[in-house]
Amino acid sequence: MTYYSDLRAGKVEAGTHLTGSMEFYTIKTTVALATEVCNSKEPNAGDNFRVLCDVLSCKGEPVVQGFKAETAEGVTTYTYKFSLEQPRVWGEDAEAVKAAIAEKLNGVKVPFVPEGGEEAFDLGEEGNTVVEYAQEL
Repeated sequence: MTYYSDLRAGKVEAGTHLTGSMEFYTIKTTVALATEVCNSKEPNAGDNFRVLCDVLSCKGEPVVQGFKAETAEGVTTYTYKFSLEQPRVWGEDAEAVKAAIAEKLNGVKVPFVPEGGEEAFDLGEEGNTVVEYAQEL
């Protein structure tokens, strides 16, 4: 069995593939994760996304990812969907997974606060981030 983590520096060897033991996660947050400003020397929302990915990668490297931002009633919600091929790395069932990810995000301050924000957001603060989990797509 070859795991995604067996891939090195973007090089894929013959016979290297995803295992099929995929679990799917969705993170929805009001913490800014995208911005029109790129390659800035100043912290921006992309740095917030990097922090989120760093926290999530502590258990397994996301192998399939999707991202979108939607604004409704003046509030932008960022949705990050990803999958891991290491089964049950966050927990044995959906409730354990949601609790484990929420706990890991709790207290994590993001480096960028949008203009008008008063203080750094806590990724795990109740109301900022919602975690969803499914063993199948």
